[in-house]
Amino acid sequence: MKRFLLAMFVFLLASSTMFGWGELSQRYWKNALKAEEQGDIDEAVKYFKKVIDSSPDFLNAYFKLGLIEYKRDNIDGAIEWFKKSVDREETTYGFLQLGIFCMNKTKGVSDEAKVTEYYNMAKMYLEKAIAVRNLKQEKEESIKKNQAAAYYNLFIIYYGAKEYDKAEDAALKAIEFPEYQEDMSKQLINIYTQTNRFDKALEVLNEKIAAEPKNITYRKLKIQVMNSMNASKEDLLAEMKELEKLGGDDPTILGWLGQDALNNKDYTKALEVFKRMIDKYPDQAVGFLGYGRALTLSGKTSEGLKYMKQAEEIAEADVNTLVMIADAYMDLKNYPEAINYYARCIVISESQGNPDYSIYHNLANAYMRSEKPNFARAINNYQLALKYKSDFKPSLMGLHYAYMANGQLKEAYNTGQKYLKLKYDKDIDENCKKIKEQGKHQ
Repeated sequence: MKRFLLAMFVFLLASSTMFGWGELSQRYWKNALKAEEQGDIDEAVKYFKKVIDSSPDFLNAYFKLGLIEYKRDNIDGAIEWFKKSVDREETTYGFLQLGIFCMNKTKGVSDEAKVTEYYNMAKMYLEKAIAVRNLKQEKEESIKKNQAAAYYNLFIIYYGAKEYDKAEDAALKAIEFPEYQEDMSKQLINIYTQTNRFDKALEVLNEKIAAEPKNITYRKLKIQVMNSMNASKEDLLAEMKELEKLGGDDPTILGWLGQDALNNKDYTKALEVFKRMIDKYPDQAVGFLGYGRALTLSGKTSEGLKYMKQAEEIAEADVNTLVMIADAYMDLKNYPEAINYYARCIVISESQGNPDYSIYHNLANAYMRSEKPNFARAINNYQLALKYKSDFKPSLMGLHYAYMANGQLKEAYNTGQKYLKLKYDKDIDENCKKIKEQGKHQ
């Protein structure tokens, strides 16, 4: 948020009443402005000081000297001149700039006590900027702009300190001014989301969308808020489709829409959405992965695999990508490559502390279906799958048949019995009966 601080200096200097200054002061003032314009800052400083010596109530000279010191990275010097200005006469502009200078003093400071001190000083000055109303020195329009800026900067302080109630109050004041309406609307949404007041966030968003129905930014924010509040998938997708109609091309939104099309087996739609992703975001793997998956599910596995391999080049260590490639190789009956990719998935998922039972199961299947089956490795991987999901019936079934194929009849019997307790299967039941008849179940 600190990046907004310097923007406050764009406001016009206060329109001080030029009473009590004569021809000499006017000449000093013109000389100072000319020197400043020509880049001779030292000369400008000299003449601005002469203006003050001859006309001590002319506040613009103090402001000029303060801003010069600020541009020299001498914030303390800037504060000194603006303090002198408000000592002569209080103005919204003087207090506003003092508040901003104090906020800028926090940059690069690691001492938390000092940071707190500077922010407390900033709050004091900004609150004074809001309270003062000096029509003798400032025009009504300037006062309002400066007070709006004060509320805006108070919001920055309170939001940064996670004092969301006070930040909300400041934002609601700043939002009354046109130049801050859009930004403060977004910040209010942030506050409401941070404090789990999702209904309030949606209330603001719905008002903005009603006023600007084609505004893509507010549609995106609404989807983010709905996602944070765990809105139903149907409601989220409906909002995403509205955004899509407006030409929204956020990669997350397109990914959701593409996945929804895949889930609904609308592969034509999925291919269209993921192709847009590829064209718009060629450096992101999701588009290539989704496009390849859509081709695979529509029966074009070899072609789909090419796109998924492109996704792999972009995101080498992504487990989801590697699993889909492995699955494609399984569909193509290229079991050595499937084994290679499933094994890589396991290494990555284990290193991330997130082992997935389904990958062990698929790897076991690949060992079972290979031209030269490796029953021992299949058994090991079925066991690992069951370690992470003990009631996973496909792995229990696979383990039963792996034991049978490897001649481990006692283990095949015990595994078969476990399976039959979960679900009846005629073939497994007959296998168990034969093993028991042979007396090899113990």
